[in-house]
Amino acid sequence: MACSVEVRARLKTEEKSNAINASGETSWYPTDNAGKIFASLNSWQLQSTFRVSAGLKQHVQIERLESALERTVRRFPLFQTRVKPGFFWYYFEPNGATPPIQPDSKFPLGEAFSGKGRGHPWRIRVYHRTVALDCAHVLTDGSGALTFLNTLLAEYLNYQGPRDPAVGLLDVEERPHPEELENAFPKQFQSGLPAFKHESRACQLSLDADKPGVRHVTCGRVSASLLREKAKVAGASVGEYLNAAYLEALQGSVLEKTNGALHKVSGPIRIDVPVNLRPVFPSRSLRNFFLTVFVAIDPRLGEWSFEEILEAVHHQMRLQRSPRLYRQIISRNVGSERSFFLRHLPLAVKNMLMPWIFQKWNLRWTTSSLSNLGMLKLPVEMADGIERFDMLPTHPASRSIGCGVIGFGDKISITFNRTAIEPIVERLFFRGLRNKGIPVSIETNEG
Repeated sequence: MACSVEVRARLKTEEKSNAINASGETSWYPTDNAGKIFASLNSWQLQSTFRVSAGLKQHVQIERLESALERTVRRFPLFQTRVKPGFFWYYFEPNGATPPIQPDSKFPLGEAFSGKGRGHPWRIRVYHRTVALDCAHVLTDGSGALTFLNTLLAEYLNYQGPRDPAVGLLDVEERPHPEELENAFPKQFQSGLPAFKHESRACQLSLDADKPGVRHVTCGRVSASLLREKAKVAGASVGEYLNAAYLEALQGSVLEKTNGALHKVSGPIRIDVPVNLRPVFPSRSLRNFFLTVFVAIDPRLGEWSFEEILEAVHHQMRLQRSPRLYRQIISRNVGSERSFFLRHLPLAVKNMLMPWIFQKWNLRWTTSSLSNLGMLKLPVEMADGIERFDMLPTHPASRSIGCGVIGFGDKISITFNRTAIEPIVERLFFRGLRNKGIPVSIETNEG
């Protein structure tokens, strides 16, 4: 449905009017810089939906969860919206209804949904003791989704203690802070910065795809303290250790598929690693506020040992851990959005171009992705009712597999979301951890 003339005009100058009043009341919300791309990726092949979930110690009581959801949604104005097409960009229109809680499916994230039309860009799904939040990336990122889920769980578990926004726990009786609703990217924009260098085309996994709608989920859980000890002995962080283990598994998959013929490898094996920008550029925004950095090895130079991969990852990640580099990437993205040509293209044309641009300039750069949401720290009284957290990442079907990591208590959950038929990457990854002395307990949605 087309926007009114007034809304079209406001959309054209949205970067000048992103501040929302303290009550959170508005007639519409512009999409943020990342959301503008994700809004156009709504096919099964290019869906941009991810999941964060919690495993409780008791079976979920649906009526009690529904009541908690009603209270929670009122605290999050952005979650009371639907995605609507404007003349130039998508935008969020208020949608006061609360989506019904749904039973989970065998294949999480198996169907694309974007919140367009009458729906919401998120949903709550339940299975036995698990409460899952599926969220379209047009709305928010992992940090924003966790804040919503944690607040919902606090209401469900009747947690009466202090709510700390710093740990992703909001008071449903408080009015939304204006910063929670802002697009935080333009604040870091700097004009005149040199162009960010594009990466070369990466090696792609040659794995046969399963039929549309099938998502194979494999979750391995390891001891956080043991993994931390192993990483420390190796002189790395937990994140660096896991990225290296993933690159090692991807290398094994590529070499297995090519029978070790390195000359057949088409490029470096590269994974993108999303970075939460809130600790770097302090912000309370609950919208998308992240970017990705890259770590890579090139098997065309020969097979890499784990120690060699870890050393390379360690230095690559630390070299990229720079606010100056982050601003350069942000400025490129914001600058592209502000270009006269792109801003004035009708949305119908953008919907045709965006998927092509995303595949050409994003998917071809990387072999896979690893999204690490870190260790969650919740109040003891609330944590006593929760057994675990899991994170199921988004990934386009053409990339075969993606990995999500989240920690809680002394458990780190490592979840693979696969559209390929063969479980070769997960098998190599978890076998590699066990060979390094890290026991793994595994669950899947198979059978």
